[in-house]
Amino acid sequence: MEGLTFTNLVARLIDERTFVTVGTSGSELHGMITAFDQAQQVITYKDMSEGGSYHFIPLSSIRSIGYDNSMDGVFCYIDLFKK
Repeated sequence: MEGLTFTNLVARLIDERTFVTVGTSGSELHGMITAFDQAQQVITYKDMSEGGSYHFIPLSSIRSIGYDNSMDGVFCYIDLFKK
């Protein structure tokens, strides 16, 4: 997808209610990005597990974002910096 920007990607993920995995194996969250506050540079993420909660993820905590729109569907993950 040429010309895809971070802001466009986040808007698409919110609009299309795409499931996004956050974290690495063993401590993953599965949910959706529900909002993006550009002024504060924070993503609001809703964990979809039973009893899931909202997480406010500062962009400075994100190491990388992977996005794949293939024949098998749309896949997205957010990898965070380790503490």
